Amino acid sequence: MTERQNSEGGVFVSTEKIYDLLRQSIDQTNERMTEIRSDIRSMAEQTNENKSEIRDMSGRVRTLEDKLNKLPWTNLTAILAAAGSLILGYLKITGN
Repeated sequence: MTERQNSEGGVFVSTEKIYDLLRQSIDQTNERMTEIRSDIRSMAEQTNENKSEIRDMSGRVRTLEDKLNKLPWTNLTAILAAAGSLILGYLKITGN
């Protein structure tokens, strides 16, 4: 059946046409849902990769912190102060 106008100016739309339009709409929605699912899967994979990288960097930072915390800072400060004093004494003696 085709669309036709009745005498009151209205439009007749057959149930077959309504069904076709509804079917097209459902098909388009299904295609879009498939695309969205694919996008979500990609985002989930990227998130997992990022988490792995963050864990790796976090481990590296913790290792560096542990090494820095184990350094004898008071000894290093004393050595640097002594070296600075020697340099200043040498410069004072040589007149530079």
